[in-house]
Amino acid sequence: MLDGFDKGWNLADNKIRKANYTNLDQGTYVFRLKEAGEDGIWSNDQIELKIIVLPPIWRTSFAYVLYLFIIFGLLMYLRYRGIKKLKADFAVEQERAETHRMRDLDLMKIKFFTNVSHEFRTPLALILAPSDKLLKQDVDVDLRKQLQIINRNGKRLLNLVNQLLDFRKMELQELKLNNTQGDIVRFIEDAAYSFSDIAESKNISLCFDTQIESLITGFDQDKIERILFNLLSNAFKFTHSGGKIEVKLALSNANSLKNQLKIEIIDNGIGIPPEKLDKIFDRFFQNDVPGSIVNQGSGIGLAITREFVNLHYGAITVDSTLNQGSCFTVLLPVNPGHILRDIDKNILINPEAEYSIDETVKVKKRITISAKQNAKKPVVLIIEDNDDFRFYLKDNLREHFNIIEAVNGRDGWQKALSEHPNLIVSDISMPEMNGIELCCKIKQDSRTNHIPVILLTALTGKDEHLKGLETGANDYLTKPFNFEILLSR
Repeated sequence: MLDGFDKGWNLADNKIRKANYTNLDQGTYVFRLKEAGEDGIWSNDQIELKIIVLPPIWRTSFAYVLYLFIIFGLLMYLRYRGIKKLKADFAVEQERAETHRMRDLDLMKIKFFTNVSHEFRTPLALILAPSDKLLKQDVDVDLRKQLQIINRNGKRLLNLVNQLLDFRKMELQELKLNNTQGDIVRFIEDAAYSFSDIAESKNISLCFDTQIESLITGFDQDKIERILFNLLSNAFKFTHSGGKIEVKLALSNANSLKNQLKIEIIDNGIGIPPEKLDKIFDRFFQNDVPGSIVNQGSGIGLAITREFVNLHYGAITVDSTLNQGSCFTVLLPVNPGHILRDIDKNILINPEAEYSIDETVKVKKRITISAKQNAKKPVVLIIEDNDDFRFYLKDNLREHFNIIEAVNGRDGWQKALSEHPNLIVSDISMPEMNGIELCCKIKQDSRTNHIPVILLTALTGKDEHLKGLETGANDYLTKPFNFEILLSR
């Protein structure tokens, strides 16, 4: 009998005399053996054998302890993974929230600068318009140079203001082309030489080299001017005294049906590191520059430049060697049928592209002369809340018209009813009643709906332009404007 396994005694064969036990669980057993004689009487004496069955290794105490450690470690790992995932999710959420917050902040900043930029346009109009008028008069040579400096730098400041407005439009995907016919070669030459005073003050050689004498085509003059302004500003900014800047023009693929005007701005300035060449057209990117160069710019000029080039279906590239200089290349598509004259006076003419600037000028002159010859001057009501700008308009228009003034829309409406002017020139942004509301009121009232209205504004968007014209306004001018254009209209 095996204690702990057998429930009673087992009778063994006296010939085999074996006892077999299999599949014993771990534990301590006692094997008992007793015998009977030939008479069949069992002896009280027993033989005992203590047997200890050990567990397999996976059921030992060490194994169970190991199992506990493994389970504990697995739980800790799962907890660690859970915490890590929560932290990662929280970090992503924080980053998303921060990105959203920064974007909202950027939009607020851009909106703020946009509003400020609009405010800048009125005083800029008061700088540029009088300087334009004085430059058309016979003045002393030295005074003319000073006026030209005022005019050029006023236009540069206007370009910087417009750059903020353009960036806002670029963010909202509202940039559009406004193509007009013109001689793009002459236009680029004038834009390049407008930097002559900076070249002189910084002792930098400025060269203009063209293989084409004249090319009349359709292009957005404002945006081409902004492209050249940004590229030349950077060239002068990063070129040391005694350096050289070149503006080169040529026709690319001149024998094909897809002519391209190639504009190169070359300088021998500080150059751009190779690893940063593919980043310079990114928004807000600024390269590390020497401490001697204080003004690093805003980081949006080249981004806007690329956007303007893309609007013209062109391309812009840059080649640069560190400490040796850079070359920005702009390729603009050119209609092969446009009027083209090369340096050897070979002329190609497209009859459909012909137009005469002189005829337009004559019309304007006739309008001006007729106003002068009219003995009884027409009455113009000027409605403008800015005292300086109102004085400027009054001072320059009084030669041709009798002037009535109003300081806001409500005052203007009362004077329109009482004075019955021949024409109303009104600002849009005014207190009490803005120009849009005033124009609607004028055009909806039978007593005043015959009076033409010209709206003036610092807002540059086409939506604002369209909104102004939809109110019934006869014309719409954006500040700053050329005074002769206002007089002609």
